[in-house]
Amino acid sequence: MYVDNYLDGGYHVPHLHKGLATVIDNTAYAIETGERWCVQSSPLACAPRPGGDEVTAAVRRGERAFYAWLYPNFMINAYEGVLDTNLVVPLGVDRTEVIFDYYFADGAEDSVARNLASIAVSERIQDEDVAICESVQRGLASRSYDSGRLSVRREAGEHLFHRLLHADLKDGGVPGGPPDLPPAMATAPGEFL
Repeated sequence: MYVDNYLDGGYHVPHLHKGLATVIDNTAYAIETGERWCVQSSPLACAPRPGGDEVTAAVRRGERAFYAWLYPNFMINAYEGVLDTNLVVPLGVDRTEVIFDYYFADGAEDSVARNLASIAVSERIQDEDVAICESVQRGLASRSYDSGRLSVRREAGEHLFHRLLHADLKDGGVPGGPPDLPPAMATAPGEFL
């Protein structure tokens, strides 16, 4: 469920992540997929839209936000000078644990407050994601759930995940092989987004 939520093409951001929604441009959300990866990205506003979240805007800066996923269970969230990783560990058919790590380009003493604010914003967003994932998981177990079609424009990443997972489960195999690297995330040696 967590991977599906991550790859939904920004569908849930305006409704669930009110602070983040004030700094990303959901109308210009881009999705690129490769053989075993997906990169979603969005331009970032220089300042939050009117009524927006100043705290989120202060720590989610740069030209674009990048949300990269490597099959089957690794995510990278990149903003200017900030990189968060999520590792999704399956615990059962309906449970996962997500391990978060945070990296900052500037570790100087005068950046500690900003870095801690960035972690707090990330944790708030993760809490919002956990709540929606738990709600959807309950809905999937209900008798009223029925599957539907994926959006070609918004859910290309989810479609890729479902195809790869289906192939692995069908063949009884284990996800394997190193992924090809997303060009949108490539940087020169020593360069940090």
